[in-house]
Amino acid sequence: MKPNWFVAFRVRAPSLALEVPPSGVRLFDRADLHATIAFLGGIDERRAHAAWDAAAIPLTARAITLGRVVPLGASALSAIVEDGGLSAAIGASRDEMHRAAGTAPDTRPPLPHVTIARVGRRADREAAMAWASRLSLDGVAARIDDVALYTWAEDRRVRLFRIVESRPL
Repeated sequence: MKPNWFVAFRVRAPSLALEVPPSGVRLFDRADLHATIAFLGGIDERRAHAAWDAAAIPLTARAITLGRVVPLGASALSAIVEDGGLSAAIGASRDEMHRAAGTAPDTRPPLPHVTIARVGRRADREAAMAWASRLSLDGVAARIDDVALYTWAEDRRVRLFRIVESRPL
């Protein structure tokens, strides 16, 4: 399996309730909910740890609020975070992590979001988008208390990601 590394805020959303998605749409396990700070991609573990060591996140633990669900990229269905200072923290810290890892910087403006589901290749995309449009996550309370270095889980049938290291904000 190709490596996949990223640094993210771990998101806890105990009141998040979602209806069953259509076939081919995979809900993220609650333990996989996160808001990415720096996506590092398919680098080796040494470089991922270099990025982690450079992670200086200028943010304290806080409550956040989820908003509308939108499609992002080819397959993600994500709740936009009603900022709470996350954009500024991401913008202030991700470049140094990319530098330390030797990866290209992310030139897009920060867009704090929490991916809640992925649309599979064989899924009915129209049904998936209709399902996502019915979700009402506006105002759902969540919390970020720590930041973590993530990679793929060993058994992706159970969870998609595993936390390699974490530390409190």
